[in-house]
Amino acid sequence: MRLLNSVFIVFFLSFFLVSCTSSSLPDAFSSYPLKMTDLKTALFYEYSNSSETLTIKERSFSSDESAIEFMDEQAVLFYSIFEPQRVSYPGPTTKNIICPDEFKPVKTVIEQPVRLIFYRGFANANQVWGACSNDSIAYKSVRAFLYCQKTKSLYTINYFVQPEQDALIDSFVEGLNCE
Repeated sequence: MRLLNSVFIVFFLSFFLVSCTSSSLPDAFSSYPLKMTDLKTALFYEYSNSSETLTIKERSFSSDESAIEFMDEQAVLFYSIFEPQRVSYPGPTTKNIICPDEFKPVKTVIEQPVRLIFYRGFANANQVWGACSNDSIAYKSVRAFLYCQKTKSLYTINYFVQPEQDALIDSFVEGLNCE
């Protein structure tokens, strides 16, 4: 009987924990076999193969206003890395680090039917945004902030592909929605 009770408790806890950490990911991501990690304040998903890498962080919000405010702040913070920066130790030839305009990400904002801000740009070999010269570009990438009002979920999305795979970027961006 104790064994049966223990099995029941383990089953119940497993079911309860899975229910509590279940995702409300939009169907746009259903074609990716995502690995989920519960970060306590957010859910983190990741997928990678030889041609593409996708990471998604899902956060829940209690109100639309707080989610949109957070989303806008994150977008400003993200883009700020492409603004001129003073170098730590200015010298006679370098006082600022500047990312030329042709390497800055292109921003798109869509208000309806969902709130979506996304950037298309370049990343380096470590899949880090900020590749500001031809020799440092290893990936084309998308950084998106998608807010789904129905579930009150904000998704921060990073998507990376090889530079010559524009078609993958285009189809990925076209599929971003809350359905």
